[in-house]
Amino acid sequence: MKELAGTVEGLHRYQKATPAECHALFKKLLQDRATQQLKYKNRFIEGANPKRPAYLQFSTVAHKENSLTAKTIFHEGLLKDQDGIYWIVKKFNPGARDDKDPREPRNSPRYERLAYLLARDRANYAEIRLQQGGTYLTRAVTAANLDITTLPQRNVSDAFSAILVANVFMRKWDQHLNNYAYSGDIPVSIDHDVIGPPTTFPHSSKGVSTFDLAFLSFKVITAISYLRPPHAVDAKARERLKYHFVRQNDREAWGVMRDLLFGLGLGAGLIRAEGLRIAGLRRSILAFKTAGPIDRLAEESGFRGRELDAIAGYLTQSQKRLGTDVGHIWRCLSGENTRLNELD
Repeated sequence: MKELAGTVEGLHRYQKATPAECHALFKKLLQDRATQQLKYKNRFIEGANPKRPAYLQFSTVAHKENSLTAKTIFHEGLLKDQDGIYWIVKKFNPGARDDKDPREPRNSPRYERLAYLLARDRANYAEIRLQQGGTYLTRAVTAANLDITTLPQRNVSDAFSAILVANVFMRKWDQHLNNYAYSGDIPVSIDHDVIGPPTTFPHSSKGVSTFDLAFLSFKVITAISYLRPPHAVDAKARERLKYHFVRQNDREAWGVMRDLLFGLGLGAGLIRAEGLRIAGLRRSILAFKTAGPIDRLAEESGFRGRELDAIAGYLTQSQKRLGTDVGHIWRCLSGENTRLNELD
Protein backbone atom coordinates (compact mmCIF):
# COMPACT_ATOMS: atom_id res chain seq x y z
CA MET A 1 0.00 0.00 0.00
CA LYS A 2 1.52 3.29 -1.10
CA GLU A 3 1.80 6.19 1.33
CA LEU A 4 0.70 9.57 0.00
CA ALA A 5 0.74 12.89 1.78
CA GLY A 6 -2.75 13.67 2.92
CA THR A 7 -4.49 16.68 4.37
CA VAL A 8 -3.89 18.28 7.72
CA GLU A 9 -5.70 15.36 9.33
CA GLY A 10 -2.56 13.26 8.86
CA LEU A 11 -0.79 10.82 6.58
CA HIS A 12 -2.97 8.48 4.57
CA ARG A 13 -2.06 5.31 2.75
CA TYR A 14 -3.67 4.41 -0.56
CA GLN A 15 -3.66 1.65 -3.11
CA LYS A 16 -5.32 1.43 -6.49
CA ALA A 17 -8.74 -0.15 -6.45
CA THR A 18 -8.92 -3.43 -8.34
CA PRO A 19 -10.95 -3.67 -11.55
CA ALA A 20 -13.56 -5.70 -9.65
CA GLU A 21 -13.80 -3.02 -6.95
CA CYS A 22 -14.11 -0.28 -9.57
CA HIS A 23 -16.87 -2.19 -11.34
CA ALA A 24 -18.80 -2.85 -8.13
CA LEU A 25 -18.61 0.76 -6.97
CA PHE A 26 -19.48 2.11 -10.42
CA LYS A 27 -22.53 -0.15 -10.56
CA LYS A 28 -23.66 0.94 -7.09
CA LEU A 29 -23.23 4.63 -7.90
CA LEU A 30 -25.35 4.26 -11.03
CA GLN A 31 -28.03 2.33 -9.14
CA ASP A 32 -28.19 4.95 -6.38
CA ARG A 33 -28.32 7.76 -8.90
CA ALA A 34 -31.15 6.20 -10.88
CA THR A 35 -33.19 5.31 -7.79
CA GLN A 36 -32.83 8.63 -6.01
CA GLN A 37 -33.27 10.76 -9.12
CA LEU A 38 -36.52 8.95 -9.88
CA LYS A 39 -37.76 9.70 -6.35
CA TYR A 40 -36.70 13.33 -6.74
CA LYS A 41 -38.49 13.70 -10.08
CA ASN A 42 -41.67 12.13 -8.75
CA ARG A 43 -41.67 14.47 -5.77
CA PHE A 44 -41.03 17.41 -8.11
CA ILE A 45 -44.02 16.37 -10.20
CA GLU A 46 -46.20 16.04 -7.08
CA GLY A 47 -45.39 19.63 -6.19
CA ALA A 48 -45.56 21.16 -9.67
CA ASN A 49 -48.61 19.47 -11.22
CA PRO A 50 -51.25 20.99 -8.91
CA LYS A 51 -50.04 24.43 -10.01
CA ARG A 52 -50.08 23.60 -13.74
CA PRO A 53 -53.01 23.46 -16.20
CA ALA A 54 -54.31 19.99 -17.02
CA TYR A 55 -52.77 20.02 -20.50
CA LEU A 56 -49.32 20.80 -19.07
CA GLN A 57 -49.14 17.99 -16.52
CA PHE A 58 -45.97 15.95 -16.17
CA SER A 59 -46.02 12.16 -16.09
CA THR A 60 -44.42 9.97 -13.43
CA VAL A 61 -43.16 7.54 -16.08
CA ALA A 62 -39.40 7.08 -15.85
CA HIS A 63 -37.26 7.53 -18.93
CA LYS A 64 -33.74 6.46 -19.74
CA GLU A 65 -31.02 8.92 -18.81
CA ASN A 66 -27.87 9.52 -20.79
CA SER A 67 -25.40 6.80 -19.91
CA LEU A 68 -22.36 7.60 -17.78
CA THR A 69 -18.99 5.94 -18.11
CA ALA A 70 -16.60 4.94 -15.35
CA LYS A 71 -14.15 7.50 -16.75
CA THR A 72 -16.70 10.27 -16.27
CA ILE A 73 -17.36 9.33 -12.66
CA PHE A 74 -13.88 8.25 -11.58
CA HIS A 75 -11.96 10.98 -13.45
CA GLU A 76 -8.29 9.91 -13.10
CA GLY A 77 -8.91 6.71 -11.16
CA LEU A 78 -10.09 5.17 -7.91
CA LEU A 79 -8.03 4.63 -4.75
CA LYS A 80 -8.73 2.80 -1.49
CA ASP A 81 -7.24 4.06 1.77
CA GLN A 82 -6.03 2.18 4.83
CA ASP A 83 -9.58 2.14 6.25
CA GLY A 84 -11.09 0.63 3.11
CA ILE A 85 -12.67 3.92 1.99
CA TYR A 86 -12.75 4.65 -1.74
CA TRP A 87 -11.58 7.99 -3.12
CA ILE A 88 -12.02 9.37 -6.64
CA VAL A 89 -8.87 10.92 -8.10
CA LYS A 90 -9.37 14.32 -9.76
CA LYS A 91 -6.76 16.26 -11.69
CA PHE A 92 -6.19 19.95 -11.16
CA ASN A 93 -7.01 22.13 -14.15
CA PRO A 94 -4.88 25.32 -13.92
CA GLY A 95 -7.49 27.18 -16.00
CA ALA A 96 -10.42 25.94 -13.98
CA ARG A 97 -11.71 29.40 -13.11
CA ASP A 98 -11.38 30.66 -16.69
CA ASP A 99 -12.92 27.83 -18.72
CA LYS A 100 -15.83 28.81 -20.90
CA ASP A 101 -16.75 25.39 -22.22
CA PRO A 102 -18.80 23.50 -19.62
CA ARG A 103 -17.55 20.20 -21.07
CA GLU A 104 -14.04 21.04 -19.92
CA PRO A 105 -13.37 19.79 -16.34
CA ARG A 106 -13.30 22.65 -13.86
CA ASN A 107 -11.44 20.77 -11.15
CA SER A 108 -9.97 23.24 -8.67
CA PRO A 109 -8.67 21.66 -5.44
CA ARG A 110 -8.49 24.89 -3.44
CA TYR A 111 -12.13 25.76 -4.06
CA GLU A 112 -13.32 22.21 -3.50
CA ARG A 113 -11.38 21.86 -0.25
CA LEU A 114 -12.56 25.26 1.01
CA ALA A 115 -16.17 24.43 0.24
CA TYR A 116 -15.87 21.16 2.14
CA LEU A 117 -14.23 22.82 5.17
CA LEU A 118 -16.90 25.53 5.32
CA ALA A 119 -19.68 22.93 5.12
CA ARG A 120 -18.10 20.41 7.50
CA ASP A 121 -20.46 19.59 10.40
CA ARG A 122 -23.12 21.82 8.81
CA ALA A 123 -24.11 20.43 5.41
CA ASN A 124 -23.54 17.20 3.52
CA TYR A 125 -20.63 18.03 1.22
CA ALA A 126 -18.37 15.24 -0.04
CA GLU A 127 -14.99 15.26 1.69
CA ILE A 128 -11.98 16.57 -0.21
CA ARG A 129 -8.35 15.66 0.47
CA LEU A 130 -5.50 17.63 -1.03
CA GLN A 131 -2.51 15.79 -2.49
CA GLN A 132 0.77 16.62 -4.13
CA GLY A 133 1.49 16.21 -7.82
CA GLY A 134 -1.51 17.97 -9.35
CA THR A 135 -4.21 15.57 -8.18
CA TYR A 136 -6.63 15.59 -5.28
CA LEU A 137 -9.23 13.23 -3.88
CA THR A 138 -12.99 13.34 -3.33
CA ARG A 139 -14.74 10.70 -1.28
CA ALA A 140 -17.01 8.39 -3.26
CA VAL A 141 -20.53 8.60 -1.86
CA THR A 142 -22.51 5.40 -1.28
CA ALA A 143 -24.06 3.98 1.88
CA ALA A 144 -21.20 1.48 2.18
CA ASN A 145 -18.49 4.09 1.62
CA LEU A 146 -20.02 6.92 3.67
CA ASP A 147 -21.90 5.93 6.83
CA ILE A 148 -25.07 7.98 7.18
CA THR A 149 -24.46 8.36 10.92
CA THR A 150 -21.33 10.41 10.16
CA LEU A 151 -23.25 13.00 8.11
CA PRO A 152 -24.21 16.31 9.72
CA GLN A 153 -27.72 16.07 8.20
CA ARG A 154 -29.39 12.67 8.33
CA ASN A 155 -32.86 13.20 6.91
CA VAL A 156 -33.77 14.22 3.38
CA SER A 157 -35.43 17.55 4.17
CA ASP A 158 -32.69 18.80 6.48
CA ALA A 159 -30.00 17.62 4.06
CA PHE A 160 -31.42 19.49 1.07
CA SER A 161 -32.12 22.60 3.18
CA ALA A 162 -28.56 22.72 4.51
CA ILE A 163 -27.08 22.21 1.04
CA LEU A 164 -29.20 25.05 -0.33
CA VAL A 165 -28.01 27.40 2.43
CA ALA A 166 -24.40 26.31 1.88
CA ASN A 167 -24.71 26.96 -1.84
CA VAL A 168 -26.13 30.45 -1.34
CA PHE A 169 -23.42 31.23 1.23
CA MET A 170 -20.60 30.12 -1.10
CA ARG A 171 -22.31 31.28 -4.30
CA LYS A 172 -22.23 27.74 -5.68
CA TRP A 173 -24.57 28.36 -8.55
CA ASP A 174 -24.49 25.05 -10.47
CA GLN A 175 -26.23 22.70 -7.98
CA HIS A 176 -28.26 20.69 -10.47
CA LEU A 177 -29.66 17.18 -10.09
CA ASN A 178 -26.49 15.44 -11.25
CA ASN A 179 -24.38 17.20 -8.61
CA TYR A 180 -25.81 15.02 -5.85
CA ALA A 181 -24.71 11.56 -4.76
CA TYR A 182 -26.47 9.55 -2.08
CA SER A 183 -25.81 7.60 1.08
CA GLY A 184 -29.02 5.62 1.20
CA ASP A 185 -31.75 8.22 0.65
CA ILE A 186 -29.66 11.09 1.98
CA PRO A 187 -28.24 13.57 -0.57
CA VAL A 188 -24.60 14.65 -0.48
CA SER A 189 -23.36 17.56 -2.60
CA ILE A 190 -20.46 16.74 -4.93
CA ASP A 191 -18.28 18.83 -7.30
CA HIS A 192 -17.65 21.96 -5.22
CA ASP A 193 -15.27 23.86 -7.48
CA VAL A 194 -17.78 26.33 -8.91
CA ILE A 195 -18.13 28.70 -5.92
CA GLY A 196 -18.08 32.44 -6.46
CA PRO A 197 -15.98 33.91 -7.89
CA PRO A 198 -16.15 37.44 -6.44
CA THR A 199 -15.77 39.12 -9.84
CA THR A 200 -18.78 37.24 -11.26
CA PHE A 201 -21.20 37.68 -8.37
CA PRO A 202 -20.15 40.79 -6.40
CA HIS A 203 -22.21 41.85 -3.38
CA SER A 204 -24.01 44.55 -5.33
CA SER A 205 -27.69 44.52 -6.28
CA LYS A 206 -26.68 43.54 -9.81
CA GLY A 207 -24.30 40.82 -8.62
CA VAL A 208 -26.89 39.30 -6.26
CA SER A 209 -29.53 39.41 -8.98
CA THR A 210 -27.20 37.64 -11.42
CA PHE A 211 -26.38 34.93 -8.88
CA ASP A 212 -30.03 34.34 -7.99
CA LEU A 213 -30.96 33.97 -11.66
CA ALA A 214 -28.08 31.56 -12.31
CA PHE A 215 -28.78 29.58 -9.14
CA LEU A 216 -32.51 29.21 -9.78
CA SER A 217 -31.90 28.34 -13.43
CA PHE A 218 -29.71 25.39 -12.48
CA LYS A 219 -31.85 24.35 -9.51
CA VAL A 220 -35.27 24.64 -11.06
CA ILE A 221 -35.24 25.24 -14.79
CA THR A 222 -32.74 22.46 -15.48
CA ALA A 223 -35.00 20.04 -13.59
CA ILE A 224 -37.71 20.14 -16.24
CA SER A 225 -35.34 18.66 -18.81
CA TYR A 226 -35.58 15.42 -16.80
CA LEU A 227 -39.40 15.34 -16.76
CA ARG A 228 -41.72 13.80 -19.30
CA PRO A 229 -43.57 14.57 -21.41
CA PRO A 230 -41.75 17.75 -22.53
CA HIS A 231 -43.97 20.76 -23.11
CA ALA A 232 -43.34 23.50 -25.65
CA VAL A 233 -44.47 26.14 -23.16
CA ASP A 234 -41.67 25.20 -20.75
CA ALA A 235 -39.10 24.99 -23.54
CA LYS A 236 -40.00 28.39 -24.96
CA ALA A 237 -39.92 30.02 -21.53
CA ARG A 238 -36.52 28.48 -20.86
CA GLU A 239 -35.16 29.84 -24.15
CA ARG A 240 -36.54 33.30 -23.39
CA LEU A 241 -34.86 33.20 -19.99
CA LYS A 242 -31.55 32.21 -21.53
CA TYR A 243 -31.85 34.94 -24.16
CA HIS A 244 -32.35 37.70 -21.58
CA PHE A 245 -29.90 36.26 -19.02
CA VAL A 246 -26.91 36.17 -21.40
CA ARG A 247 -27.70 39.75 -22.45
CA GLN A 248 -27.98 40.80 -18.79
CA ASN A 249 -31.55 41.98 -19.25
CA ASP A 250 -32.37 41.29 -15.61
CA ARG A 251 -35.83 42.83 -15.59
CA GLU A 252 -37.00 40.72 -18.51
CA ALA A 253 -35.22 37.62 -17.20
CA TRP A 254 -36.93 37.93 -13.82
CA GLY A 255 -40.29 38.28 -15.54
CA VAL A 256 -39.75 34.95 -17.31
CA MET A 257 -38.41 33.38 -14.12
CA ARG A 258 -41.53 34.36 -12.18
CA ASP A 259 -43.71 32.84 -14.91
CA LEU A 260 -41.80 29.57 -14.62
CA LEU A 261 -41.73 29.46 -10.83
CA PHE A 262 -45.33 30.46 -10.20
CA GLY A 263 -47.31 30.20 -13.44
CA LEU A 264 -45.82 26.81 -14.34
CA GLY A 265 -45.38 25.53 -10.79
CA LEU A 266 -41.65 24.93 -10.83
CA GLY A 267 -41.08 26.70 -7.53
CA ALA A 268 -43.59 24.43 -5.79
CA GLY A 269 -41.99 21.48 -7.57
CA LEU A 270 -38.56 22.22 -6.12
CA ILE A 271 -39.90 22.82 -2.61
CA ARG A 272 -41.68 19.45 -2.69
CA ALA A 273 -38.77 17.59 -4.32
CA GLU A 274 -36.31 18.73 -1.65
CA GLY A 275 -38.70 18.96 1.28
CA LEU A 276 -37.58 22.53 1.95
CA ARG A 277 -38.91 24.10 5.15
CA ILE A 278 -38.32 27.51 6.68
CA ALA A 279 -37.36 25.94 10.02
CA GLY A 280 -34.63 23.86 8.37
CA LEU A 281 -33.33 26.84 6.43
CA ARG A 282 -33.26 28.91 9.62
CA ARG A 283 -31.24 26.29 11.50
CA SER A 284 -28.74 26.04 8.67
CA ILE A 285 -28.34 29.80 8.37
CA LEU A 286 -27.51 30.01 12.06
CA ALA A 287 -25.04 27.13 11.71
CA PHE A 288 -23.21 28.78 8.80
CA LYS A 289 -23.06 32.07 10.68
CA THR A 290 -20.50 30.32 12.91
CA ALA A 291 -18.36 28.92 10.07
CA GLY A 292 -14.75 29.97 10.19
CA PRO A 293 -12.45 31.66 10.77
CA ILE A 294 -12.88 31.90 7.01
CA ASP A 295 -9.39 33.25 6.33
CA ARG A 296 -7.79 30.32 8.16
CA LEU A 297 -9.90 27.78 6.28
CA ALA A 298 -9.03 29.47 2.99
CA GLU A 299 -5.32 29.37 3.88
CA GLU A 300 -5.59 25.69 4.82
CA SER A 301 -7.16 25.10 1.40
CA GLY A 302 -4.16 26.60 -0.40
CA PHE A 303 -5.13 30.24 -0.97
CA ARG A 304 -2.36 32.78 -0.55
CA GLY A 305 -1.77 36.51 -0.82
CA ARG A 306 -4.31 38.60 -2.66
CA GLU A 307 -6.40 35.57 -3.61
CA LEU A 308 -6.66 34.65 0.05
CA ASP A 309 -7.74 38.16 1.01
CA ALA A 310 -10.25 38.29 -1.85
CA ILE A 311 -11.97 34.97 -1.20
CA ALA A 312 -12.00 35.43 2.59
CA GLY A 313 -13.41 38.94 2.33
CA TYR A 314 -16.00 37.84 -0.20
CA LEU A 315 -17.25 34.90 1.87
CA THR A 316 -17.31 37.02 5.02
CA GLN A 317 -19.68 39.40 3.28
CA SER A 318 -21.81 36.45 2.14
CA GLN A 319 -21.92 35.17 5.71
CA LYS A 320 -23.10 38.53 7.06
CA ARG A 321 -26.03 38.72 4.63
CA LEU A 322 -26.88 35.02 4.48
CA GLY A 323 -30.32 35.31 6.06
CA THR A 324 -31.34 38.01 3.60
CA ASP A 325 -30.05 36.08 0.59
CA VAL A 326 -31.66 32.74 1.55
CA GLY A 327 -34.87 34.56 2.40
CA HIS A 328 -34.96 36.03 -1.09
CA ILE A 329 -34.45 32.63 -2.72
CA TRP A 330 -37.29 31.21 -0.61
CA ARG A 331 -39.53 34.12 -1.58
CA CYS A 332 -38.73 33.51 -5.26
CA LEU A 333 -39.71 29.85 -4.92
CA SER A 334 -42.76 30.13 -2.68
CA GLY A 335 -44.00 33.71 -2.91
CA GLU A 336 -43.88 33.85 0.90
CA ASN A 337 -42.16 36.55 2.88
CA THR A 338 -39.99 35.34 5.74
CA ARG A 339 -38.10 36.96 8.57
CA LEU A 340 -34.87 35.19 7.77
CA ASN A 341 -33.24 38.56 7.16
CA GLU A 342 -33.51 39.17 10.92
CA LEU A 343 -30.83 36.51 11.40
CA ASP A 344 -28.34 38.97 9.89
